[in-house]
Amino acid sequence: MSNFTRLAPAPTLAPLSGAGDPRTALSLIAAAGLRHVQLSAALPGMRPRDLDRSARRDLLARLRRLELVPAGLDLWIPLEHFTSPEHADRAAAAVIEAIELAADLGRLALSIRLADGLEGTIVQEWRSKAETCGVRLADHAPTPHPLLSVGIDPAALLAAGMDPAACASAAPDLAAARLSDFRDEARAVPGAGRLDLLAYQAALLTRGFETPVALDLRRLSDPRAALDAAVRAWAGTGLLTAVSE
Repeated sequence: MSNFTRLAPAPTLAPLSGAGDPRTALSLIAAAGLRHVQLSAALPGMRPRDLDRSARRDLLARLRRLELVPAGLDLWIPLEHFTSPEHADRAAAAVIEAIELAADLGRLALSIRLADGLEGTIVQEWRSKAETCGVRLADHAPTPHPLLSVGIDPAALLAAGMDPAACASAAPDLAAARLSDFRDEARAVPGAGRLDLLAYQAALLTRGFETPVALDLRRLSDPRAALDAAVRAWAGTGLLTAVSE
């Protein structure tokens, strides 16, 4: 694998775990020569309710042993749950719990996607909680909520007919960026879709964003193969890496 100096790819853990143990997926990422991982607050075994204080310390210790650094935390809640009377309270509580988990794991940025038109009061509550915990709350909707920081998800932007590089350049408060792609009405392996990798990298770097990007493996048929292909494509622009085989 390549030695990334900027915008290092951090594979999303949940797709690599499948129905199995996330510890196996962590070992897989480390064995691939990568040094960052994007955790998930919805993954069994890593949900806030599954991790007491001791378990959170154990998780951080495991990451250190594998020489992995958590880049961020994902919480993907079905959009309709934010506004459904049946699910809204639980969805709101899940955001608060995930903010607390992100704080305990190193004040990670928490990536979410909010439904359009969500009531400002509850979003302000989440923002206040995130500020208290030292966590940045990044909305990855194509049009992010104005009370939150911005998260860039190229696949979602491309699906909405938007330019990820232009959005990255214009984002007023960019907290998180993802490496994802879109083609033929579906998510694609990064580098095999419509995303201009070089333009996207340049847009992020020009605005001073050099931290790891979440290599988004959601809804890809073979996440393990996609990981390898995406890392090669991301390095292949020549803009980010010192190559070492």
